[in-house]
Amino acid sequence: FKIAFMTPQVLQNDIISNLYSLDDVSLIIFDECHRSVGDYAYCFIAKKYVETAKNHQILGLTASPGSTEEKINEIKNNLFVEHVEIRTDQDSDVKPYIYKVDNEWIKVKLPSEFMDIKKILIEKLRAIYKWLKQQELLNSSDVTKIFRKDLLALDKIINGKISASRDDEEKILLFSAKKFVANAIRLSHMDELIETQGVSALDDYMKKNVKKIKQNTANKSLKELFRDSGIKQILKLIETNKENGIVHPKL
Repeated sequence: FKIAFMTPQVLQNDIISNLYSLDDVSLIIFDECHRSVGDYAYCFIAKKYVETAKNHQILGLTASPGSTEEKINEIKNNLFVEHVEIRTDQDSDVKPYIYKVDNEWIKVKLPSEFMDIKKILIEKLRAIYKWLKQQELLNSSDVTKIFRKDLLALDKIINGKISASRDDEEKILLFSAKKFVANAIRLSHMDELIETQGVSALDDYMKKNVKKIKQNTANKSLKELFRDSGIKQILKLIETNKENGIVHPKL
């Protein structure tokens, strides 16, 4: 028998060009199979394999299968997989290969220049959370108790309320809430970037959004956010940090 290793894109192109046949392939192993969504090459290969192989077998490997049953089922369906097995570091066939790891947590203090940016972001988030709480869409306006997953869940709730609403004034308020939630997610992401990766990562993110606005591909909420004086101040602070060579202390 023969074993072939290749990138999925190469195999996909060879199949399309009739340069390779899957007829006699007895097993395909898809590594990092959580990528098997949308138009990723894995989906195409799995479908062609099941359609043409005489005795097809598919094995998918991943350490990140997805956080929801819906996501896992999507991967299973795209790879035509029925059976799922899970292994942890406590399983008998894994445990012999696990070695003790000594972790040492080292806390680093962010530069005051980074804290200046964080203060603006936290202030903006606090204002949004306060408004959402006033509309009874959040139970708290405490920025330390609200996470991005909460905002994503709230966005779905608001979408449901918009679909069910028959009151024009209520819909206007809900659309405003949706806009605030979208910008809260962006602000939360900015805060995470400056705290965990530094000014360079935040700069890249800001430039991508500025580019969208200039190319007129940005939505209304993004345009409004970047018109805000606080965001404009952050853009200036980013440039100052870059000019002064301020980097994240963990680097």
